[in-house]
Amino acid sequence: MILGWNIFPLFAAATALLAVIASVAALCNRRMVALITSSLAVTVLTAFVVLLWHTLERPPMRTMGETRLWYSLFLLLAGVITYARWRFKWVLSFSTLLATVFMVINYLRPELHDKGLMPALQSAWFMPHVAVYMFSYALLGVATLAAIYYLIKRDDKVLSAIDNL
Repeated sequence: MILGWNIFPLFAAATALLAVIASVAALCNRRMVALITSSLAVTVLTAFVVLLWHTLERPPMRTMGETRLWYSLFLLLAGVITYARWRFKWVLSFSTLLATVFMVINYLRPELHDKGLMPALQSAWFMPHVAVYMFSYALLGVATLAAIYYLIKRDDKVLSAIDNL
């Protein structure tokens, strides 16, 4: 299994490096660099998912390691989308940190790659279900941090508008 989990460290390292560069670029107001490198990070991790899918000859969604892989991918994707749309500088740092944590867990705990899911979770609906809820969790995390950010920021215009109500 040459194209399986054996090459994951290379893809994970490249993904993390690109995501860190994107995070720093976003914090330094280099929007195009941040968008390009974060998109490349998503592309690299997507390439690994596609290679793994091809190698396994099934969608990689049967083990805990594979589920964590999808979560890492969707965290990075949610970060790129949120940064592109709302220009939150910190969102790429958040998504990079969380995605990297899950990729490191996958690297350090290779037994998770073989630990299968219970039979009740091995239906045809499992793949779309996991994809949707993993992406939803990633967006929920970003939305929560955005809400906390705006609660802490406490813009005077917002407070005065609320007081005038």
